[in-house]
Amino acid sequence: MTVARPEKAGRLPRRKRADLASDRSDREPDALVRPRGVRARPRRNVRPRYGPTRKGVSYARSGSVIVFVALLVGSLVFGCLGIAEASSYLAAESYFGDVARIAELSLLGRYQKDLFARYGIYGLSETPETYEERLRTAMNGSFVKLAGADRMHISLGDVTFDGTDYALSRTDLVRRNVLAKVRADLPYTVIGEADLFGGKEDDAPFDREEAEGTFRTLRNRGVIGSLPSRLADTPGLSLDALSEWDPASLIRNAGSEALVNLYIRSCFATYRSPNPPEVSFFRNEIEYILAGKTGDRENLNAVKVYLAALRTPLNAAYLYASPLRLEEAAALAAAISGPAAVWTTQAILALWNLAETACDVVLLLRGERIPLVKTDETWNLSVGKLAERFLSGDPDDAAASDESLAAKAEEGLSYGDYLTLLLFFENAETKMLRMMDVIQLNLIMTSQSTFSFARTYAGFAVEAGWTQTRRSLLPLSLRGRVYRNERGYFDAP
Repeated sequence: MTVARPEKAGRLPRRKRADLASDRSDREPDALVRPRGVRARPRRNVRPRYGPTRKGVSYARSGSVIVFVALLVGSLVFGCLGIAEASSYLAAESYFGDVARIAELSLLGRYQKDLFARYGIYGLSETPETYEERLRTAMNGSFVKLAGADRMHISLGDVTFDGTDYALSRTDLVRRNVLAKVRADLPYTVIGEADLFGGKEDDAPFDREEAEGTFRTLRNRGVIGSLPSRLADTPGLSLDALSEWDPASLIRNAGSEALVNLYIRSCFATYRSPNPPEVSFFRNEIEYILAGKTGDRENLNAVKVYLAALRTPLNAAYLYASPLRLEEAAALAAAISGPAAVWTTQAILALWNLAETACDVVLLLRGERIPLVKTDETWNLSVGKLAERFLSGDPDDAAASDESLAAKAEEGLSYGDYLTLLLFFENAETKMLRMMDVIQLNLIMTSQSTFSFARTYAGFAVEAGWTQTRRSLLPLSLRGRVYRNERGYFDAP
Protein backbone atom coordinates (compact mmCIF):
# COMPACT_ATOMS: atom_id res chain seq x y z
CA MET A 1 0.00 0.00 0.00
CA THR A 2 1.41 3.19 -1.14
CA VAL A 3 1.20 6.09 1.14
CA ALA A 4 1.03 9.55 -0.54
CA ARG A 5 3.89 11.78 0.31
CA PRO A 6 2.62 14.83 1.98
CA GLU A 7 3.39 18.12 0.26
CA LYS A 8 5.29 20.74 2.09
CA ALA A 9 3.29 23.55 3.32
CA GLY A 10 3.47 26.63 1.13
CA ARG A 11 4.40 24.77 -2.06
CA LEU A 12 2.23 23.83 -5.02
CA PRO A 13 1.83 20.24 -5.93
CA ARG A 14 4.44 18.87 -8.42
CA ARG A 15 1.92 18.46 -11.24
CA LYS A 16 0.70 22.01 -10.93
CA ARG A 17 4.22 23.31 -10.96
CA ALA A 18 4.92 21.36 -14.16
CA ASP A 19 1.79 22.73 -15.78
CA LEU A 20 2.76 26.19 -14.76
CA ALA A 21 6.29 25.77 -16.24
CA SER A 22 4.92 24.49 -19.56
CA ASP A 23 2.61 27.48 -19.88
CA ARG A 24 5.35 30.09 -19.37
CA SER A 25 6.31 30.13 -23.05
CA ASP A 26 2.75 30.94 -24.04
CA ARG A 27 2.26 33.76 -21.63
CA GLU A 28 3.67 37.23 -21.25
CA PRO A 29 6.09 37.60 -18.40
CA ASP A 30 3.86 40.17 -16.80
CA ALA A 31 0.92 37.79 -17.00
CA LEU A 32 2.55 35.20 -14.79
CA VAL A 33 0.90 34.88 -11.43
CA ARG A 34 2.77 33.36 -8.53
CA PRO A 35 1.19 32.48 -5.29
CA ARG A 36 2.40 34.24 -2.28
CA GLY A 37 5.55 32.70 -0.97
CA VAL A 38 6.51 30.95 -4.25
CA ARG A 39 9.98 32.04 -5.48
CA ALA A 40 10.66 32.16 -9.18
CA ARG A 41 13.53 30.03 -10.31
CA PRO A 42 15.55 30.52 -13.46
CA ARG A 43 14.87 27.88 -16.05
CA ARG A 44 17.78 25.89 -17.30
CA ASN A 45 18.47 24.93 -20.95
CA VAL A 46 15.48 26.95 -22.17
CA ARG A 47 16.15 29.60 -24.85
CA PRO A 48 14.30 32.84 -24.18
CA ARG A 49 11.88 33.88 -26.83
CA TYR A 50 12.57 37.65 -26.78
CA GLY A 51 16.38 37.74 -26.42
CA PRO A 52 19.10 37.07 -23.95
CA THR A 53 18.67 37.52 -20.24
CA ARG A 54 21.19 38.61 -17.74
CA LYS A 55 20.66 38.19 -14.06
CA GLY A 56 17.03 37.66 -14.68
CA VAL A 57 16.56 40.93 -16.67
CA SER A 58 15.24 40.68 -20.30
CA TYR A 59 15.96 43.10 -23.22
CA ALA A 60 12.92 42.12 -25.16
CA ARG A 61 11.44 45.57 -24.65
CA SER A 62 14.60 47.46 -25.81
CA GLY A 63 13.58 48.12 -29.47
CA SER A 64 15.05 51.62 -29.21
CA VAL A 65 18.52 50.11 -29.65
CA ILE A 66 17.58 48.78 -33.05
CA VAL A 67 16.12 52.14 -34.05
CA PHE A 68 19.26 53.92 -32.90
CA VAL A 69 21.50 51.59 -34.87
CA ALA A 70 19.35 52.01 -37.95
CA LEU A 71 19.46 55.78 -37.70
CA LEU A 72 23.23 55.72 -37.20
CA VAL A 73 23.81 53.52 -40.23
CA GLY A 74 21.44 55.60 -42.35
CA SER A 75 23.19 58.80 -41.34
CA LEU A 76 26.55 57.34 -42.27
CA VAL A 77 25.27 56.17 -45.65
CA PHE A 78 23.70 59.50 -46.50
CA GLY A 79 26.79 61.34 -45.24
CA CYS A 80 29.00 59.29 -47.52
CA LEU A 81 26.66 59.96 -50.42
CA GLY A 82 26.75 63.70 -49.65
CA ILE A 83 30.53 63.71 -49.55
CA ALA A 84 30.62 61.80 -52.82
CA GLU A 85 28.19 64.29 -54.36
CA ALA A 86 30.21 67.29 -53.18
CA SER A 87 33.41 65.66 -54.43
CA SER A 88 31.82 65.07 -57.82
CA TYR A 89 30.64 68.68 -57.96
CA LEU A 90 34.04 70.12 -57.05
CA ALA A 91 35.91 67.65 -59.26
CA ALA A 92 33.84 68.73 -62.26
CA GLU A 93 34.52 72.38 -61.41
CA SER A 94 38.26 71.73 -61.19
CA TYR A 95 38.28 69.62 -64.33
CA PHE A 96 36.50 72.25 -66.39
CA GLY A 97 38.81 74.97 -65.04
CA ASP A 98 41.91 72.99 -66.03
CA VAL A 99 40.58 72.36 -69.52
CA ALA A 100 39.64 76.04 -69.95
CA ARG A 101 43.06 77.25 -68.79
CA ILE A 102 44.83 74.92 -71.20
CA ALA A 103 42.62 76.26 -74.01
CA GLU A 104 43.51 79.83 -72.97
CA LEU A 105 47.23 79.06 -73.10
CA SER A 106 46.82 77.54 -76.54
CA LEU A 107 45.05 80.72 -77.62
CA LEU A 108 48.03 82.81 -76.52
CA GLY A 109 50.04 81.04 -79.21
CA ARG A 110 47.86 82.58 -81.94
CA TYR A 111 49.62 85.97 -81.80
CA GLN A 112 50.63 88.25 -84.68
CA LYS A 113 53.98 86.75 -85.69
CA ASP A 114 55.33 89.72 -87.69
CA LEU A 115 54.47 92.19 -84.94
CA PHE A 116 56.38 90.15 -82.40
CA ALA A 117 59.33 89.20 -84.61
CA ARG A 118 59.94 92.68 -85.98
CA TYR A 119 59.05 94.88 -83.03
CA GLY A 120 58.90 92.57 -80.00
CA ILE A 121 55.27 93.48 -79.29
CA TYR A 122 52.84 90.70 -78.42
CA GLY A 123 49.30 90.97 -79.77
CA LEU A 124 46.31 88.84 -80.78
CA SER A 125 45.03 90.43 -83.96
CA GLU A 126 42.20 88.14 -85.14
CA THR A 127 38.51 88.83 -84.56
CA PRO A 128 36.84 87.93 -81.22
CA GLU A 129 34.52 85.53 -83.04
CA THR A 130 37.52 83.61 -84.36
CA TYR A 131 39.02 83.28 -80.91
CA GLU A 132 35.68 82.18 -79.43
CA GLU A 133 35.49 79.40 -81.98
CA ARG A 134 39.08 78.36 -81.23
CA LEU A 135 38.33 78.23 -77.51
CA ARG A 136 35.17 76.21 -78.07
CA THR A 137 36.99 73.71 -80.29
CA ALA A 138 39.87 73.31 -77.86
CA MET A 139 37.60 72.70 -74.87
CA ASN A 140 35.18 70.38 -76.66
CA GLY A 141 38.15 68.24 -77.64
CA SER A 142 38.53 67.32 -73.96
CA PHE A 143 34.84 66.76 -73.29
CA VAL A 144 34.67 63.62 -75.45
CA LYS A 145 31.47 61.63 -75.73
CA LEU A 146 33.00 58.16 -75.91
CA ALA A 147 31.77 55.69 -73.33
CA GLY A 148 33.95 55.67 -70.26
CA ALA A 149 36.22 58.47 -71.48
CA ASP A 150 34.34 61.43 -70.02
CA ARG A 151 33.21 60.51 -66.54
CA MET A 152 32.27 64.10 -65.71
CA HIS A 153 29.56 64.27 -68.39
CA ILE A 154 30.16 67.98 -69.14
CA SER A 155 28.29 69.87 -71.80
CA LEU A 156 29.81 73.18 -72.99
CA GLY A 157 27.55 76.18 -73.50
CA ASP A 158 28.28 79.70 -74.79
CA VAL A 159 31.88 80.93 -74.87
CA THR A 160 32.66 84.68 -74.84
CA PHE A 161 36.00 86.34 -75.69
CA ASP A 162 36.51 89.94 -74.56
CA GLY A 163 39.81 91.76 -75.13
CA THR A 164 38.62 95.31 -74.47
CA ASP A 165 40.68 95.79 -71.31
CA TYR A 166 43.79 94.44 -73.05
CA ALA A 167 43.58 96.36 -76.34
CA LEU A 168 46.96 97.61 -77.54
CA SER A 169 45.45 101.02 -78.14
CA ARG A 170 46.48 101.44 -74.50
CA THR A 171 49.99 102.84 -74.64
CA ASP A 172 50.91 101.44 -71.23
CA LEU A 173 50.65 97.90 -72.62
CA VAL A 174 52.79 98.80 -75.63
CA ARG A 175 55.34 100.48 -73.38
CA ARG A 176 55.49 97.36 -71.23
CA ASN A 177 56.27 95.26 -74.32
CA VAL A 178 58.89 97.75 -75.48
CA LEU A 179 60.67 97.87 -72.12
CA ALA A 180 60.64 94.07 -71.86
CA LYS A 181 62.23 93.72 -75.29
CA VAL A 182 64.91 96.34 -74.65
CA ARG A 183 65.85 94.89 -71.26
CA ALA A 184 66.08 91.41 -72.76
CA ASP A 185 68.14 92.45 -75.80
CA LEU A 186 70.17 95.26 -74.27
CA PRO A 187 73.27 93.20 -73.37
CA TYR A 188 73.43 91.58 -76.80
CA THR A 189 72.06 93.40 -79.81
CA VAL A 190 70.23 96.65 -79.10
CA ILE A 191 73.28 98.79 -78.43
CA GLY A 192 75.01 97.44 -81.50
CA GLU A 193 71.98 97.97 -83.73
CA ALA A 194 70.95 101.36 -82.41
CA ASP A 195 74.50 102.67 -81.91
CA LEU A 196 73.12 105.35 -79.64
CA PHE A 197 76.37 107.31 -79.43
CA GLY A 198 78.00 106.21 -82.67
CA GLY A 199 75.58 107.00 -85.46
CA LYS A 200 75.91 103.79 -87.44
CA GLU A 201 73.77 105.19 -90.26
CA ASP A 202 76.44 107.78 -91.05
CA ASP A 203 78.99 105.12 -91.99
CA ALA A 204 76.80 103.59 -94.71
CA PRO A 205 76.79 104.88 -98.31
CA PHE A 206 74.16 107.56 -98.72
CA ASP A 207 72.70 109.06 -101.86
CA ARG A 208 70.66 112.16 -101.16
CA GLU A 209 68.77 112.11 -104.46
CA GLU A 210 67.98 108.41 -104.14
CA ALA A 211 66.79 108.90 -100.55
CA GLU A 212 64.52 111.79 -101.43
CA GLY A 213 63.20 109.85 -104.39
CA THR A 214 61.70 107.30 -102.00
CA PHE A 215 59.76 109.88 -99.99
CA ARG A 216 56.10 109.01 -99.53
CA THR A 217 52.94 110.82 -98.47
CA LEU A 218 49.97 109.15 -96.79
CA ARG A 219 46.72 110.31 -98.38
CA ASN A 220 44.17 107.60 -97.55
CA ARG A 221 41.79 109.28 -95.11
CA GLY A 222 40.46 105.99 -93.79
CA VAL A 223 43.94 104.78 -92.92
CA ILE A 224 44.88 108.17 -91.46
CA GLY A 225 41.75 108.22 -89.30
CA SER A 226 42.49 104.75 -87.90
CA LEU A 227 46.00 105.62 -86.72
CA PRO A 228 46.39 105.50 -82.92
CA SER A 229 47.69 109.08 -82.73
CA ARG A 230 44.61 110.34 -84.58
CA LEU A 231 42.27 108.55 -82.20
CA ALA A 232 43.89 110.26 -79.19
CA ASP A 233 44.31 113.98 -78.61
CA THR A 234 47.83 114.47 -77.27
CA PRO A 235 50.32 117.31 -77.77
CA GLY A 236 53.26 116.82 -80.13
CA LEU A 237 56.74 118.25 -80.32
CA SER A 238 56.77 121.92 -81.20
CA LEU A 239 58.77 125.07 -80.53
CA ASP A 240 56.35 125.88 -77.72
CA ALA A 241 56.95 122.43 -76.25
CA LEU A 242 60.70 122.97 -76.39
CA SER A 243 60.34 126.30 -74.58
CA GLU A 244 58.02 124.81 -71.93
CA TRP A 245 60.08 121.67 -71.40
CA ASP A 246 60.27 120.58 -67.76
CA PRO A 247 63.68 119.14 -66.76
CA ALA A 248 62.18 117.61 -63.61
CA SER A 249 59.95 115.32 -65.67
CA LEU A 250 62.96 114.10 -67.62
CA ILE A 251 64.83 113.32 -64.40
CA ARG A 252 61.86 111.40 -63.00
CA ASN A 253 61.39 109.30 -66.14
CA ALA A 254 64.94 109.29 -67.44
CA GLY A 255 65.45 105.54 -67.15
CA SER A 256 62.32 104.36 -68.95
CA GLU A 257 62.44 107.13 -71.55
CA ALA A 258 66.07 106.31 -72.36
CA LEU A 259 65.08 102.67 -72.98
CA VAL A 260 62.14 103.71 -75.16
CA ASN A 261 64.38 106.04 -77.20
CA LEU A 262 66.93 103.27 -77.55
CA TYR A 263 64.18 100.99 -78.83
CA ILE A 264 63.10 103.61 -81.37
CA ARG A 265 66.66 104.02 -82.61
CA SER A 266 67.05 100.25 -83.04
CA CYS A 267 63.72 99.53 -84.75
CA PHE A 268 63.01 102.57 -86.94
CA ALA A 269 64.81 104.30 -89.80
CA THR A 270 65.89 107.90 -90.26
CA TYR A 271 66.66 110.06 -93.26
CA ARG A 272 70.32 109.03 -92.97
CA SER A 273 69.62 105.30 -92.61
CA PRO A 274 70.56 102.94 -95.45
CA ASN A 275 67.72 101.20 -97.25
CA PRO A 276 66.03 99.26 -94.46
CA PRO A 277 65.83 95.47 -94.85
CA GLU A 278 62.18 95.51 -93.80
CA VAL A 279 59.43 97.01 -95.91
CA SER A 280 58.34 100.36 -94.45
CA PHE A 281 55.83 102.95 -95.54
CA PHE A 282 57.78 106.02 -94.41
CA ARG A 283 61.45 106.35 -95.09
CA ASN A 284 61.82 108.94 -92.34
CA GLU A 285 60.21 106.98 -89.53
CA ILE A 286 61.82 108.66 -86.53
CA GLU A 287 61.17 112.02 -88.16
CA TYR A 288 57.49 111.03 -88.28
CA ILE A 289 57.57 110.12 -84.57
CA LEU A 290 58.92 113.62 -83.87
CA ALA A 291 56.78 115.64 -86.29
CA GLY A 292 53.67 113.55 -87.00
CA LYS A 293 53.19 114.80 -90.57
CA THR A 294 51.70 112.59 -93.26
CA GLY A 295 54.64 112.99 -95.68
CA ASP A 296 58.35 112.21 -95.50
CA ARG A 297 59.39 115.62 -96.82
CA GLU A 298 57.18 117.49 -94.37
CA ASN A 299 58.57 115.47 -91.49
CA LEU A 300 62.15 116.13 -92.57
CA ASN A 301 61.53 119.87 -92.88
CA ALA A 302 59.94 119.93 -89.44
CA VAL A 303 62.93 118.11 -87.94
CA LYS A 304 65.27 120.68 -89.53
CA VAL A 305 63.40 123.36 -87.61
CA TYR A 306 63.66 121.36 -84.38
CA LEU A 307 67.41 120.87 -84.90
CA ALA A 308 67.85 124.57 -85.50
CA ALA A 309 65.88 125.35 -82.36
CA LEU A 310 68.13 122.99 -80.41
CA ARG A 311 71.43 124.28 -81.84
CA THR A 312 70.69 128.01 -81.71
CA PRO A 313 70.98 128.52 -77.92
CA LEU A 314 73.98 126.18 -77.76
CA ASN A 315 75.81 128.18 -80.45
CA ALA A 316 74.82 131.46 -78.83
CA ALA A 317 76.26 130.29 -75.50
CA TYR A 318 79.65 129.77 -77.13
CA LEU A 319 79.51 132.83 -79.35
CA TYR A 320 78.78 135.34 -76.58
CA ALA A 321 81.36 133.73 -74.28
CA SER A 322 84.22 133.66 -76.79
CA PRO A 323 86.52 136.73 -76.68
CA LEU A 324 87.89 135.82 -80.11
CA ARG A 325 84.47 135.83 -81.78
CA LEU A 326 83.38 138.99 -79.97
CA GLU A 327 86.53 140.79 -81.14
CA GLU A 328 86.01 139.70 -84.76
CA ALA A 329 82.37 140.82 -84.67
CA ALA A 330 83.31 144.21 -83.16
CA ALA A 331 85.98 144.78 -85.80
CA LEU A 332 83.57 144.01 -88.61
CA ALA A 333 80.92 146.27 -87.06
CA ALA A 334 83.37 149.15 -86.72
CA ALA A 335 84.36 148.80 -90.36
CA ILE A 336 80.74 148.83 -91.48
CA SER A 337 78.96 151.36 -89.27
CA GLY A 338 81.51 153.38 -87.37
CA PRO A 339 79.80 155.19 -84.45
CA ALA A 340 76.91 152.69 -84.34
CA ALA A 341 79.26 149.75 -83.92
CA VAL A 342 77.66 148.59 -80.67
CA TRP A 343 74.28 147.89 -82.27
CA THR A 344 75.91 146.55 -85.39
CA THR A 345 77.98 144.15 -83.31
CA GLN A 346 74.84 142.67 -81.74
CA ALA A 347 73.23 142.29 -85.16
CA ILE A 348 76.35 140.59 -86.55
CA LEU A 349 76.44 138.17 -83.59
CA ALA A 350 72.78 137.26 -84.08
CA LEU A 351 73.23 136.68 -87.81
CA TRP A 352 76.44 134.77 -87.20
CA ASN A 353 74.62 132.49 -84.74
CA LEU A 354 71.80 131.79 -87.22
CA ALA A 355 74.25 131.10 -90.02
CA GLU A 356 76.27 128.70 -87.89
CA THR A 357 73.06 126.90 -86.88
CA ALA A 358 72.01 126.52 -90.51
CA CYS A 359 75.44 125.07 -91.30
CA ASP A 360 75.10 122.64 -88.43
CA VAL A 361 71.77 121.35 -89.75
CA VAL A 362 73.13 120.91 -93.27
CA LEU A 363 76.25 119.13 -92.03
CA LEU A 364 74.19 116.79 -89.89
CA LEU A 365 72.07 115.85 -92.89
CA ARG A 366 75.29 115.21 -94.84
CA GLY A 367 76.38 112.73 -92.18
CA GLU A 368 78.89 114.95 -90.36
CA ARG A 369 79.16 115.21 -86.60
CA ILE A 370 78.48 118.35 -84.61
CA PRO A 371 79.66 118.62 -81.00
CA LEU A 372 77.03 119.60 -78.49
CA VAL A 373 79.17 122.48 -77.19
CA LYS A 374 81.31 124.36 -79.72
CA THR A 375 84.89 125.52 -79.30
CA ASP A 376 87.15 127.77 -81.35
CA GLU A 377 88.36 124.70 -83.26
CA THR A 378 84.89 123.30 -84.06
CA TRP A 379 83.23 126.62 -85.00
CA ASN A 380 82.48 126.35 -88.70
CA LEU A 381 81.87 129.87 -90.05
CA SER A 382 84.47 132.58 -89.92
CA VAL A 383 83.63 136.26 -90.34
CA GLY A 384 84.80 136.10 -93.93
CA LYS A 385 82.48 133.23 -94.79
CA LEU A 386 79.55 134.86 -93.06
CA ALA A 387 78.97 137.30 -95.94
CA GLU A 388 79.34 134.52 -98.50
CA ARG A 389 76.80 132.45 -96.60
CA PHE A 390 74.05 135.05 -96.82
CA LEU A 391 74.89 136.35 -100.29
CA SER A 392 74.39 132.84 -101.70
CA GLY A 393 71.08 132.17 -103.40
CA ASP A 394 70.70 128.74 -101.73
CA PRO A 395 72.20 128.71 -98.24
CA ASP A 396 71.98 124.92 -97.99
CA ASP A 397 73.89 124.38 -101.24
CA ALA A 398 76.48 126.96 -100.19
CA ALA A 399 77.17 125.04 -96.99
CA ALA A 400 77.02 121.66 -98.73
CA SER A 401 79.62 122.71 -101.33
CA ASP A 402 82.03 123.94 -98.65
CA GLU A 403 84.08 120.80 -97.93
CA SER A 404 86.25 122.62 -95.40
CA LEU A 405 83.34 122.71 -92.95
CA ALA A 406 83.45 118.97 -92.46
CA ALA A 407 87.06 118.97 -91.33
CA LYS A 408 86.20 121.00 -88.24
CA ALA A 409 83.58 118.54 -87.00
CA GLU A 410 85.35 115.20 -86.83
CA GLU A 411 83.96 114.40 -83.37
CA GLY A 412 80.58 114.99 -81.86
CA LEU A 413 77.02 113.79 -82.22
CA SER A 414 75.54 112.48 -85.44
CA TYR A 415 72.18 113.25 -87.01
CA GLY A 416 70.64 110.21 -85.35
CA ASP A 417 72.05 111.21 -81.99
CA TYR A 418 70.43 114.62 -82.24
CA LEU A 419 67.12 112.95 -83.10
CA THR A 420 67.53 110.92 -79.92
CA LEU A 421 67.97 114.13 -77.94
CA LEU A 422 64.83 115.54 -79.51
CA LEU A 423 62.92 112.40 -78.47
CA PHE A 424 63.59 113.31 -74.84
CA PHE A 425 61.74 116.61 -75.37
CA GLU A 426 58.66 114.96 -76.84
CA ASN A 427 55.57 114.09 -74.83
CA ALA A 428 55.87 110.41 -73.81
CA GLU A 429 52.28 109.56 -74.74
CA THR A 430 52.55 111.21 -78.16
CA LYS A 431 55.86 109.51 -78.85
CA MET A 432 54.37 106.10 -78.11
CA LEU A 433 51.26 106.73 -80.22
CA ARG A 434 53.25 107.88 -83.26
CA MET A 435 55.54 104.91 -82.92
CA MET A 436 52.41 102.75 -83.01
CA ASP A 437 51.32 104.63 -86.16
CA VAL A 438 54.51 103.58 -87.94
CA ILE A 439 54.16 99.96 -86.83
CA GLN A 440 50.53 99.82 -87.92
CA LEU A 441 51.30 101.23 -91.37
CA ASN A 442 54.20 98.82 -91.87
CA LEU A 443 52.13 95.77 -90.91
CA ILE A 444 49.29 96.87 -93.20
CA MET A 445 51.81 96.95 -96.03
CA THR A 446 53.51 93.64 -95.27
CA SER A 447 51.40 91.01 -93.52
CA GLN A 448 47.87 92.01 -92.48
CA SER A 449 45.93 94.57 -94.45
CA THR A 450 43.32 94.92 -91.69
CA PHE A 451 45.76 95.27 -88.81
CA SER A 452 44.86 97.83 -86.17
CA PHE A 453 46.15 98.34 -82.65
CA ALA A 454 42.58 99.06 -81.55
CA ARG A 455 41.66 95.46 -82.51
CA THR A 456 44.83 93.81 -81.23
CA TYR A 457 44.95 92.45 -77.70
CA ALA A 458 47.69 91.61 -75.22
CA GLY A 459 45.25 89.50 -73.20
CA PHE A 460 41.58 88.64 -72.86
CA ALA A 461 38.74 87.76 -70.52
CA VAL A 462 36.89 84.47 -71.04
CA GLU A 463 33.39 83.53 -69.92
CA ALA A 464 32.08 80.02 -70.61
CA GLY A 465 28.81 78.41 -69.56
CA TRP A 466 28.63 74.68 -68.89
CA THR A 467 26.52 72.00 -67.24
CA GLN A 468 27.08 68.52 -65.86
CA THR A 469 24.46 66.41 -67.61
CA ARG A 470 24.41 63.56 -65.10
CA ARG A 471 26.13 62.30 -61.98
CA SER A 472 27.54 58.98 -60.91
CA LEU A 473 25.62 58.81 -57.61
CA LEU A 474 22.90 61.38 -57.07
CA PRO A 475 21.12 63.46 -59.74
CA LEU A 476 21.68 66.68 -57.80
CA SER A 477 22.99 70.15 -58.79
CA LEU A 478 22.63 69.71 -62.52
CA ARG A 479 22.05 73.44 -62.96
CA GLY A 480 24.24 75.46 -65.33
CA ARG A 481 27.51 76.94 -64.11
CA VAL A 482 29.71 79.77 -65.45
CA TYR A 483 33.51 79.87 -65.72
CA ARG A 484 35.22 83.28 -65.74
CA ASN A 485 38.91 84.07 -66.04
CA GLU A 486 41.31 86.70 -67.40
CA ARG A 487 44.54 85.87 -69.15
CA GLY A 488 47.26 88.30 -70.23
CA TYR A 489 50.54 87.81 -72.06
CA PHE A 490 52.58 88.98 -69.10
CA ASP A 491 50.50 86.80 -66.73
CA ALA A 492 51.14 83.54 -68.59
CA PRO A 493 53.55 81.07 -66.96
